[in-house]
Amino acid sequence: MLPLNGWLVERIGAKRLYLVCFSGFTLASALCALSWSAGSLIGFRLLQGVSGGLMAPMTQLTLARVAGKHLVRVVGYAAVPVLLGPILGPVIAGAILQHATWHWLFLINLPIGILAVVLASLFLPDDDDKKEAAKGLDLTCTV
Repeated sequence: MLPLNGWLVERIGAKRLYLVCFSGFTLASALCALSWSAGSLIGFRLLQGVSGGLMAPMTQLTLARVAGKHLVRVVGYAAVPVLLGPILGPVIAGAILQHATWHWLFLINLPIGILAVVLASLFLPDDDDKKEAAKGLDLTCTV
């Protein structure tokens, strides 16, 4: 998804792409929770992976745009969840599975995703309307 990211930013803008990615991830989480078979769960996880794969570089781009001269400090704070995720994720998932069904592994993303989309739409700076003419996607470099 990384090569596609820059092309999409040129086409639709960074803020809009970030909001689409976060919304897509949240919607895919809901679909995963509602999946009716292993095949549907795999398909919905694929959608979740596509939107999540686009969201990772968008997060870095957005941090760099918003933080300005405080980039080092902001990146330091942003590293905390990245470092704690692999430690706390399995523990939290185990606790969820101990007391609820596997569907809740995905449903827990819904309120967080909705809150994140609302806050991002309110607080992220708008993109400049002065975009250069978007170039075509260079498929030879992406494959």
